[in-house]
Amino acid sequence: MVLVVTAVVVAAMVCTGVSAGPARERPLKPCPEGFQAVVVEGKQDCVCDDYHVYWPNTGHCYPEFTRGPCGPGQQLAANETGHAECRCPGFWARWTDGSCYREYTQGPCEEGQLFMKRGPGTDGFCSCSSELIMHYYHANGLCYPLYEQGPCPKGHILKFDYRSLEPVCECRDGYMLEDDGACYPLNTAGPCDQTACQDGINCYLRNLDSLKTECKCLPGNVTTADGHCFEPYSRGPCQLGDWLVFSQPGVAVCERKKHCTRFDNWFYWTPDQRCYRQYSRGPCPKGQLFYLDLNTGIPGCHCQKEWTPYFWPEDSACYEQHSIGPCATGMYFSFNKTSSRTECNCFTSHVLHEETQKCYERLTAGPCPEGELVVEDPQTGQMTCDCQADMKTHYWQSNGKCYQHFLQGPCPQGQTFRLNSATGTPACITWG
Repeated sequence: MVLVVTAVVVAAMVCTGVSAGPARERPLKPCPEGFQAVVVEGKQDCVCDDYHVYWPNTGHCYPEFTRGPCGPGQQLAANETGHAECRCPGFWARWTDGSCYREYTQGPCEEGQLFMKRGPGTDGFCSCSSELIMHYYHANGLCYPLYEQGPCPKGHILKFDYRSLEPVCECRDGYMLEDDGACYPLNTAGPCDQTACQDGINCYLRNLDSLKTECKCLPGNVTTADGHCFEPYSRGPCQLGDWLVFSQPGVAVCERKKHCTRFDNWFYWTPDQRCYRQYSRGPCPKGQLFYLDLNTGIPGCHCQKEWTPYFWPEDSACYEQHSIGPCATGMYFSFNKTSSRTECNCFTSHVLHEETQKCYERLTAGPCPEGELVVEDPQTGQMTCDCQADMKTHYWQSNGKCYQHFLQGPCPQGQTFRLNSATGTPACITWG
């Protein structure tokens, strides 16, 4: 009797479609590229991926703000109703053929005119006038886009000079101006005399020793197929993380740089397992600089008279640029490119005392009489001592004198002369 009842119940469950256990989800069928599978009211459907829009003419989904199926220069985007449309990106305008061009470029215009629009949603047009001061080239009365060659000689690009308020021709990045007025690309033969080298190529390089461009003889096998030449133990033509080394004398190859990969002119020092920059003090004693020999690939501490931006003739030692070096307090070591000599200069927070050739910090007592502070003479640029009522942060009204901060000054014992942050005027304040 029990068996009969059980069979009837099972049969009833099968007939009514009621599952005897949990339903197993069916895997969704894959959708075309740009679509994702979703289930709507128990049925699978393919809809556009996130940040994609549907284009009915092709039946495909495209990433928004890309060209997609649109014409040249156009961008696919959803309009106010959510439907896809082709339109010009910001700062672009539409031409009569439907193509979009960036504003203030030549676009579809003839040479000497620029493409622009009058306002949002308007079509573009070609024009040139002297009112376009950033683009109007006075020499020929034509207009050109910035950062392109335009009317300039080879190796130059047109830039806007904010001092003269007009566009001028300057060397493009990676090029250097020479005495003949031409711009030459670095790491090429450039203006160099190729008969000056017995082997290889006379390469136009930026020399870290002199901080100037120069022609240097390099082995011919450090020259790439497109005519570029590179110093060994630099990245050169190698991919990121590699550097150009000599696998054997005269044979340069790209190898993985095991240490100091972040910067091109940093090299590994085995004794302390650290990286140091070329021509820095690094692990070296005073008067010597860290240097990797480009002929041997071996780093060490050296000083050579030929390193003119780092050599100090007075003690025949070498010092890192913008360090204190051999200079007196308040000065830093630097290289004067005009005179091609190293020198000591005052920090910007200091001013030079002409008589003693020492630098003193501004608004300190320095060598001044009591009640006066170090200031810079606006006429001569030299140090002078002064105290005026308009020196409000240091002026003490009780006696009409000026005092240096964080000293006792006119204050009682145990107090210091400081600026009161609440009033913006000096006060005698007890520490603690």
